[in-house]
Amino acid sequence: MIPPAALPAQLLPSIPLLPYNLLPIVPSLSPDKHKGQTGGKLLTLGSSPEYFGAGMFAASAMLRAGGDMAHVLTLTEAAGSAIRANSKGELMVFTPEACGQQTCQDLLSRMDGVCVGPGLSRSDEAHDFASFCCDVIAATPHITSIVVDADGLFAHPSQPRPPLTCFQNDPRAILTPNIVEFRRLTSRYCPSPLDSPSAPVPAAASSLLSELGVGAIVVKGRTDHIVTPTHHVECAVNGGLKRCGGLGDVLAGVTCLFATWLRSFERGGGEGGPQLHEVLYAACAVARESSRRAFVRHGRSTSAPHVVGEVGGVCEELFPPW
Repeated sequence: MIPPAALPAQLLPSIPLLPYNLLPIVPSLSPDKHKGQTGGKLLTLGSSPEYFGAGMFAASAMLRAGGDMAHVLTLTEAAGSAIRANSKGELMVFTPEACGQQTCQDLLSRMDGVCVGPGLSRSDEAHDFASFCCDVIAATPHITSIVVDADGLFAHPSQPRPPLTCFQNDPRAILTPNIVEFRRLTSRYCPSPLDSPSAPVPAAASSLLSELGVGAIVVKGRTDHIVTPTHHVECAVNGGLKRCGGLGDVLAGVTCLFATWLRSFERGGGEGGPQLHEVLYAACAVARESSRRAFVRHGRSTSAPHVVGEVGGVCEELFPPW
């Protein structure tokens, strides 16, 4: 661990971490409640044999941040077996090979929030399966939040109907591209000059939001840009110095959970809660602070499991578990 006195400025905690109050939407804990009633039933659609860790990290982050039940739905049994072996049994893993397509469809219809894309891969088979699942997700009003990340955003030339198109004009959808993925999307969907790689991120993101009709876009980068139809905010909370793989997956998982809490609060008639851009800022801040703490503890050896391991402590400080 790096001694506190030796920390450079960019590794010091960012105070205040959250300028917004999330407490109204955080479900209260009670021994009288059942599984799924205090944190939601959440699912990650993704993971391939090559990138099985991505979906696993997203789902694990959902649990660490306060979710009740986290599922991973993946195309192949090879990826499913790898996730089961590495997640210590805390994730429920489903594949069409093992349980059939109808069971997968029934599973999706019971979820509160879904994250599409981490580790999905760009194979035609993966995208065909994802498009089938996304049709089910889009047609299920019980699902309150849909985060589309990573390969869920990718439109391969051989795929005339990528998963993202299932969620056009759906305000439940939240896109979380990195800057490369974002520029690929703007070049495909935005008019000139906002399709240029040099176009300012806030303006291009607002145009993309309007073109796709989704609820929000979070552009990940050195500064995260959060754009909704009514707001643009930036999150520059200090993170770790090592950009290890899996950081975006952690953010996607936390984003899915927080957005699900917000929508459940709103659907329940709650008043006085935060707005969507505030909740998304909180998700970015949690992911960044978790990365910072992991780096302070592990330095150059920091990896995604270290970051996931810090999410619970960060969230516990933001909203105590009582």
